[in-house]
Amino acid sequence: MIRADFGRSPMLVGSWWRGRRRPHSSYVVELGVIALGAEPAHALGLTIDTLAYRLVRTRPGAAGQAVETADLILPVDRWTIRLQNASTPRRALSGPGGAAATRM
Repeated sequence: MIRADFGRSPMLVGSWWRGRRRPHSSYVVELGVIALGAEPAHALGLTIDTLAYRLVRTRPGAAGQAVETADLILPVDRWTIRLQNASTPRRALSGPGGAAATRM
């Protein structure tokens, strides 16, 4: 978990990986919106039922199997999600593949 300078965590992150960490060349992200339950709301310093983005990022290995999966909970009042065409040069993006989350 990352702590912000104003005492509230800007996000919650849970991560899983298979074996040792390995290089990956791509990822898939599923994006949705959830209402926070008691535990994540408390961890983020928010009230129950506050809306948050839920991103599930999966990074496949060379054989196509998942080598890492991460669940990210980003409160909608603290983050903006930007989707960009994957053909845009990578140096213009915050991350490969065209998706970026920007802290407000």
